[in-house]
Amino acid sequence: MNTELQVKIALQKNKIEQFINQMRQILSNTPDEVEKENRLEIFDTLLLLATYADPAELENELKSSLPQYENNSTINYICRKLREINGFCKCSLSDEHEVYQDLFSALTHTSSRTKYSVRELLSETISNLIIETTNAAGIYQISPPR
Repeated sequence: MNTELQVKIALQKNKIEQFINQMRQILSNTPDEVEKENRLEIFDTLLLLATYADPAELENELKSSLPQYENNSTINYICRKLREINGFCKCSLSDEHEVYQDLFSALTHTSSRTKYSVRELLSETISNLIIETTNAAGIYQISPPR
């Protein structure tokens, strides 16, 4: 893997990490401690779900966990980002997605196999980040691939 591609994947990882940290900060401002813990737990659960669920399953969980999400800009933003994370983790987004286009621009050979490898690498990187940041590895005894 070339250095430019490594840098671009790290940049995408950092963007996801910033999103997670930003949302946790917002949710941590909830005054009621019980409600704050509940919101953080739901967010972590949805993050984990985004790493492996089919898009329809994620959508159903978003609707049941965040019933008023259609009317709230912050919740809409969370849902949009979770859908995108799901697309990266499940490798279901189009090659035309701006992130993939940026990653593919670092390749000298853009065969289907190479593109698939890049998609898989991004998926693994984001999934591992989410497993680590939600502490799922310890809770569920998951060992992220190395």
